[in-house]
Parts: sequence; C-alpha cells; structure tokens
Amino acid sequence: MVVDFTRLDKLFSALDNLTEDKIWLFAVDKDVQDEMIRINTEDQLEEEGIDSLGRKLGDYAPSTIAYKRRKGQRYDHVTLKDEGDFYNSFNVKVNVNEIIIDADDSSKYNKPLFEVWGVDVLGLTDENMTYIKEMILENYIKFVLNELLSDY
Repeated sequence: MVVDFTRLDKLFSALDNLTEDKIWLFAVDKDVQDEMIRINTEDQLEEEGIDSLGRKLGDYAPSTIAYKRRKGQRYDHVTLKDEGDFYNSFNVKVNVNEIIIDADDSSKYNKPLFEVWGVDVLGLTDENMTYIKEMILENYIKFVLNELLSDY
C-alpha cells in the first residue's frame, strides 16, 4: 500500500507560511478599525460621556448647555463634540501586535483637548475592548482556517 502525503505536505507548507504579523494585520481589518472609532466617539464620548477608563468627563457650564440646546446637540454631559472635527479626525493605526487610536486634538479654543480632558479620551473601556478582541479573534480564526484549508 502506498500512502500519499501530498495533502498533508500542503497543509504543513501552508502552516509554515503563516506568520503572526500577517495574521494580525488581517485580523485587525477596516471593519474592526471603524468599529473601534465608532465605539470611542459615539458610544463612549457622545452617549456616555466617559473616557477609556470609564471616568465621566463631567457636565457643561450653563452657558454651554444653552449653546448646545440651540444647536440641538446633547448637553446632559460633556461629549467633546461641537462641529464634529475632533470625532472626524479619529483614526486607527495598526502595527505588529499594536493598535493605536489617535485623533487631532487641536481646537479652535484656548487649549488642545488632550490638555483639558487627558489622552484617555482616546481608547476603549475594558468592556468595549473585550468586544473588539472578539471581533479580532473571529477574523484571526477565519484567516488561519482559510489559509490552511484553501487547497481542500
């Protein structure tokens, strides 16, 4: 009896070609990056008024509340959203085994936003990061299985 190891050899070859860097960069795809930005800006800052450590950003001064009401914006807590420039500047940089959420904190006001509110306005709470890790793990598994089983 002759045993053909061709399929097994292909599987091992595919396994050899997988690198953590390659898998990671695939797993943190555009959908994951967009979701991170959405959660940071819409869920944490706008809806909850919290930073990445879960701390409340505070309340607006009465004059700001009046201004926000006139504009039809949320005024029950600090959102860091006025014209939308700060939210629109959010981006995600993916390096090997690292994800960085960044934004332009320059402002038309007296001080950069990070000086006033701290850099922790960037980033996700532990709970939200758990959700993102699940997305990444799903992509990670999908990529590995696709690479290993593409010839089968």
